Amino acid sequence: IGEAMFGAARGYQNILCVNVGRGIGAGIIVSGEIYRGKQGGAGELGHMTVDPNGPMCPCGNHGCLEVMA
Repeated sequence: IGEAMFGAARGYQNILCVNVGRGIGAGIIVSGEIYRGKQGGAGELGHMTVDPNGPMCPCGNHGCLEVMA
């Protein structure tokens, strides 16, 4: 939201900002509105399953992108 209002993305209506740090997440803005998705987790990229047999994530799922990265 900060990039959309004050930063490099100011003036754009459709924005995807990915943050990689202690976790992996994203902010999504479509037509100038925050996009949350049907269940509110649209930006939770780190909890996408990339290997169902992978290590357990603190969220309880196995093989999340966050624990594989």
